[in-house]
Amino acid sequence: MTWKTTLGLIAVALATAACGGGTAQTSSTGAGAGPIADPGPVNSGPVIQSGDRMVAAEIGSAGGTLSLTNGSRVEIPRGALSETIEVHLSVGTQTQAFNNRDYEKPLGPTIHLQPTMQTSAPVVISIPVANIPREFTGGELTLAVEVPAAGQRAGVMGATQTTWSHVEARTENGRFVADLPDVPGMRLQFLVAEPE
Repeated sequence: MTWKTTLGLIAVALATAACGGGTAQTSSTGAGAGPIADPGPVNSGPVIQSGDRMVAAEIGSAGGTLSLTNGSRVEIPRGALSETIEVHLSVGTQTQAFNNRDYEKPLGPTIHLQPTMQTSAPVVISIPVANIPREFTGGELTLAVEVPAAGQRAGVMGATQTTWSHVEARTENGRFVADLPDVPGMRLQFLVAEPE
């Protein structure tokens, strides 16, 4: 190869590199329109995610639904959250808080919903209808909500002392359903109380 040919090839290579590598770029807005702006998030609707024993998703003002294969479901309505947060739903460690009581029985799985959330609309918690023991037929259905105990103190290894509050629940479309005004970020358990 002559020095003129070599010099010519180097000039072509440099010119190609300076022009963006020779890859053709087209604009969907027409010639000379410039770069296309980032359209932002593709999905601006409600989030829908499911998982086996745990599921997490970024949920914001559009709301969303998280569900587990055991049938547990959490529905955060549109507008309930003012900012986007990562919400976790998982199978919770089973509580012994109700097994020693003759007047109420747990129904279905214990679930754990995190983090703590202050919402402008109730979060809907539901599970598939579970068998109610015969002696509890006609009893009051509630959702037990684990909350930090008032005046709690650190326990062994920094454990948090908790107690359970109750929210009214109902049966709807083959599911036990409760509207949770705020989420304390702890365990949830549907219960049935012995009829009076």
